[in-house]
Amino acid sequence: MKKMLFGLLAVLAVSALCHADEPVVDGRVKYLFDKNEYKYDLSKDGGFKVTISFNDDNDRSQLVYITSTTETIGEVEIREVYSFAADTAKITADMAMEMLTTNGKTKIGAWETTDDCDECIFTAKIPANIGFNELKTYINLVGSMADDFEKKYCDGRDDY
Repeated sequence: MKKMLFGLLAVLAVSALCHADEPVVDGRVKYLFDKNEYKYDLSKDGGFKVTISFNDDNDRSQLVYITSTTETIGEVEIREVYSFAADTAKITADMAMEMLTTNGKTKIGAWETTDDCDECIFTAKIPANIGFNELKTYINLVGSMADDFEKKYCDGRDDY
């Protein structure tokens, strides 16, 4: 009996180690996307990647990320929705000033840099427990802000 119990514990421990590096996917977002047949891909860290299209503008598109990881502020659970817009090495003082001015005027979301300061991203920090229509609104807002900046300041390229 002891051998069987030890064997079972060993199998469970090995199983846990094998799955320790697997990303955690937030089932709430997955449920909303699947239920509404909204196309997405998963990123390496378990977040969601959504490509939104701007058919009225030469078929431009923008990749938007929705994190599975969340944080809490008091009793509010939040997640990030973000999209890349430009390489920080190409940001001029005038561009940075426009980003700061935009931050002050934008109701939701702000310009930030990535953790390594290599790229500029537009990010909205939103409640984690929202419905599909609200989440889709944030996705479209973030994607539009990033794409508008990219179009204006990156010679019209559509890199992100």
